[in-house]
Amino acid sequence: MKAMWLMLVLVLLWISRARAAELTEDTARGLIAEAVEIRESGINIASILEGSKRGDDGFEARTVMRVTAVHPVVGDKGLRRSVRCYDFHHSPRYGWFHQETRESRGGEEVWIWSEHQGRVIVK
Repeated sequence: MKAMWLMLVLVLLWISRARAAELTEDTARGLIAEAVEIRESGINIASILEGSKRGDDGFEARTVMRVTAVHPVVGDKGLRRSVRCYDFHHSPRYGWFHQETRESRGGEEVWIWSEHQGRVIVK
């Protein structure tokens, strides 16, 4: 009986891990479009690769999906197509998300674009 419960728990953990690992092109395209404020149709996804990432402080995120995308970027001479990489993480709170630190008048803010909560600004 214990073996059956253990097997059930392991299967449920495997299923939840498999679901978390599914970052679709549509989800990535939508979150990138929201972050760079362009239409989704202007974004072409070149690749989605699973990996890990270690920060300058030594913290390591073990499951990171790196999305390489080509899309218009505003430059000195107007719009220009550019290749950009976005690192997506997954959490129960946000689903798939990417984030960046931005400067504001009052200091730094964390901008998060997430599957579950949309754009979140933490001040």
